[in-house]
Amino acid sequence: MSTVHWRPLQRSDIARLPEIDRSESVEQRYEVRDGHLVLLDHHEEIPRWSQAYYDARLPRLYASFDHDGCGWSVFEGDPGSEDDPDLDGGGDAGRLVAISVLDGRWMGAGLDMLDLTFIHVTRELRGSGIGGPLFDRTADLARERGAKRMYVSASSSRSTVDFYLRRGMRLAQPPDPALAAIEPADIHLELEL
Repeated sequence: MSTVHWRPLQRSDIARLPEIDRSESVEQRYEVRDGHLVLLDHHEEIPRWSQAYYDARLPRLYASFDHDGCGWSVFEGDPGSEDDPDLDGGGDAGRLVAISVLDGRWMGAGLDMLDLTFIHVTRELRGSGIGGPLFDRTADLARERGAKRMYVSASSSRSTVDFYLRRGMRLAQPPDPALAAIEPADIHLELEL
């Protein structure tokens, strides 16, 4: 793996989403039945970003950012600055390989929860040690803002759900109605911060 560097999410980073290879071979997925996760065999090839997916997802990510959202961007290549490669201020940051977007709108019955709208690591770097720190740094942002919980509407693939479960997330009981309406097949999880 070549050098990666991090910077706080900038709005312009969201438009660079196609630089991330989202493709995945799925062999198992989860469903929620009677309040419990059930693992099912399910073969599916998730392709790279389609234009339709990108066009549908982009407005939601911009809305999350524009409502006092934040997150992290991870780049591979030259950070454009040798002074502080961990918090690059801009310029040609290299290729976007991972991103997180935390929505700034409060949610939940106690208005004490923030939504991790999006987190993704490019295919060739999954398992390389980027995803865990990306999640942890984003959870830290939620804590710094005063959130007591962080929510995620996760795709149902085993690798995705297991990633969140390893980080202490549990099934949201009940799931957020608005987010469940948008992604009814997703696995809705939350983390006590």
